[in-house]
Amino acid sequence: MTVSLPQPGGSPFHCKGLVYQGARAHYEKMIPGGLAAMRSWLDNEALHEFWDRDFLAGAWYDALPIVELSRAAAHAAGIPHLTLVKENARVVAERDINGVYKFLLRLASADMVVKRLPRAALQYFNFGETREEQLEERVFTATQTGIPAHMGPWMSACISGFAPVALAAAGAKNVRVRNVVSGVMGQREGIDLVEIRIQIAWD
Repeated sequence: MTVSLPQPGGSPFHCKGLVYQGARAHYEKMIPGGLAAMRSWLDNEALHEFWDRDFLAGAWYDALPIVELSRAAAHAAGIPHLTLVKENARVVAERDINGVYKFLLRLASADMVVKRLPRAALQYFNFGETREEQLEERVFTATQTGIPAHMGPWMSACISGFAPVALAAAGAKNVRVRNVVSGVMGQREGIDLVEIRIQIAWD
């Protein structure tokens, strides 16, 4: 049975402030009326208070509110929720490939980058584990476990936006990403967990 989510700031699932900083910058740029317009779609005071805090890039914050915050942003922008999330991840990837993930691009090939990408992506979060497998030449799979179900589709969309940018920067062409979010596979502190199964292929 799914248990109600804790109030914003109260879950054990955390992300770095970079996630919220990137979201704010993206929403301000792409929503007509910016963050002020987006705030009108937030439906409770606790979420308002959480969103109004100062997020430090390297500090840890409750990750679960990002789902409802991005949903409000999508309403304000008039686009599908996961389309906004995917585009936000693409913008973050373009920012970070010359920053915190610059080391990935020093590797010799797209094959080497893709093997490290799922673990590198989880460095934004204090939860989740990953296992990887090379199926064949230029076809790679990974499974991320321990993901809160509330964030499963959101994180899947992030992968779909982030991975093509990182691989293209390493020389890959025509990057294709397929993700499947599993059913519930356990709980942590009363919150349902899922897996995200990822397949990445390129030319």
